[in-house]
Amino acid sequence: MKEDSPWQRLNPRHSLSAAIGSVVFVVVVIAAVLGAAFSASRAEQQAQDDHERLLRQFAMQIMANLQSALATRESVIKAAASQIAASSDDAPGSLSRHLAAIYREFPEFSSLSVMDGRGRLATGASSSSRSGTAFSFEPGGTAPAADLRPDAIEIAVPLQRDGGHAPDAIVGALSWSWLGTVLHDLEQGLNTERHVQVSLSDRNGHVLIGPGRRGAEDADRMLVGAYSANVLAGQAFDWTVTVRQDARVALGAARRTRDIVFVATFLSGLLAALLAAYATHVLLRPLRRLAGRAQAVQQGRRVELDAVHGVDEVAHIGNTLAATLQRLSEEKQALLQLNTELDRRVADRTARIERMAEEARQAAIGRERLRMARDLHDTLAQSLMAVLTQLRMIRKLGARMSPGELDAELSSAETVAGSGLDEARAAIKQMRHNGVRELGLGAALAELADRFERRTGVPTVLASDEQAAALAGERAEVAFRIAEEALRNIERHARASRVAITLSMAAATDPASPALPAVRLEVVDDGVGFDPAVPVPGHYGLRGIAEQAALMQARLEVRSQPGQGTRIVLELDP
Repeated sequence: MKEDSPWQRLNPRHSLSAAIGSVVFVVVVIAAVLGAAFSASRAEQQAQDDHERLLRQFAMQIMANLQSALATRESVIKAAASQIAASSDDAPGSLSRHLAAIYREFPEFSSLSVMDGRGRLATGASSSSRSGTAFSFEPGGTAPAADLRPDAIEIAVPLQRDGGHAPDAIVGALSWSWLGTVLHDLEQGLNTERHVQVSLSDRNGHVLIGPGRRGAEDADRMLVGAYSANVLAGQAFDWTVTVRQDARVALGAARRTRDIVFVATFLSGLLAALLAAYATHVLLRPLRRLAGRAQAVQQGRRVELDAVHGVDEVAHIGNTLAATLQRLSEEKQALLQLNTELDRRVADRTARIERMAEEARQAAIGRERLRMARDLHDTLAQSLMAVLTQLRMIRKLGARMSPGELDAELSSAETVAGSGLDEARAAIKQMRHNGVRELGLGAALAELADRFERRTGVPTVLASDEQAAALAGERAEVAFRIAEEALRNIERHARASRVAITLSMAAATDPASPALPAVRLEVVDDGVGFDPAVPVPGHYGLRGIAEQAALMQARLEVRSQPGQGTRIVLELDP
């Protein structure tokens, strides 16, 4: 067998292992791609969720730092309020000195003011104080918050005095630049490698410090972490700290990890697919070997299959095929032997049939010679004998005969010679044209009876049934010859005045085959008759009839007595 090319070994249409390996390879590769994509997506989503939680923690941390810074400034104002409340000096100069000391220590305050219970300025530590501005204040209450960013961050601390005076308050205004500096420092503390952006907004979403607006960020471009709280207890500072980071920076490592996970998973799946395809190729190697041996047996290069060791399906198939092939080989050998024996028998039968055919041919030749001898005897020989007798008589008695008598004798001899010639021609015509085989026995007998009646003038009657009249073939031809010879004998010897021919189907004469009818032929005349037991020298008509009947294994019966006519009965199988 021609070795398969690499393409044929890898073509799924030519190789079962290639087909199974290709299916396994494709399935495993698809599963690997899907698994790698899913794993990478999950890894990226998990990293994004973790980073957003980290950004929220950063926002919480910044909010805590803001709360701590504002709480520290509030505690400074509270300390100043306690000193003022403990002092009995309510002069504006004394209050101004206290506020100036705080202002010098904490320059982030843009102004420090003492306001009476009606919201009017009592004294202040800077020229930027809110002089004459109405400012309602209730002990324990909260300052109103504006919808837009105010000019400063104001912290109000109530001032309680002994003696039932109306309550005053110390109001400290922190500048936004200071708060921006605090946020910037906190942002720088986070921006070592993260490149984050920090913004501060109020509860209505208005940005107070920092870039952008919360909720306006591009989710695919920025990651956001936010935390909302009241930065100062008792004050209307409900702020939100938002920490933003570029997603490309924040998820760079995660996306690299995602790519690594995808590539690793895909390569693992690809390797698994290749290993599965190779394993399929190895596992199906016995099946390919079995297929090659089977093809070799089909092409005639092997006569049998070797036994396959093992208990798997390939072993079962191989051993079953080997047993089947062995059985077919044995049957083929037996068939060859039987064919040889049949050929020998056919040759023997052929030789026997050829011998029988030769014997039959010789017998046919003998029968034809006998028939021709009978025909020549009954026609030409008798006519010549009659002519010879006439000529001898004329030779001996010609001198004594008168011219009239001599002419009569010559005319008689001429008539006998013409009759013999006609009979010879009829015999030759009968030999050339076989009317029995062409027309059937009934039609041939009818034509024979008609010729006999025209030639002799003796009335001749033919009676035949349809089944017997349809008989044709060699046996029918023998029956016709016997009837012809019987009519010829009647014409020459019987001097009959009437002839009857009967052709019918009679009961079988063979006891072994009672169901088969026989053909019965009767030729009856009312002539002079004769004794069948007394032989007549020189006459061979009855002997020829008996010989023909014997060749066909037919039953022949001749009934006759002197003066009582003659009946010839022939019975033969159709």
